[in-house]
Amino acid sequence: MEFCYRRGVNVVKAFDIDLDGHIEVVAGSDDQYVYALESNGSCFWKFFTIDNVMHIKIGNITYSPSIVAITFGPNSVVYAF
Repeated sequence: MEFCYRRGVNVVKAFDIDLDGHIEVVAGSDDQYVYALESNGSCFWKFFTIDNVMHIKIGNITYSPSIVAITFGPNSVVYAF
């Protein structure tokens, strides 16, 4: 299944989040989801947030990739995966 969306994408980052040697794409969207996509375009996982996802940071914090997503709106929230 290829990734498709109906709303705007606000931020896109590329990182090997599952350490399989292939780069995945992490996207934050106006549909209030954070998406992780495999290199072939299939959806690896998605997570629903409280508002539009405006910022994403990815890095190795605990010897494995960590993702931080920040929403924008009246209830601005920081999510960490």
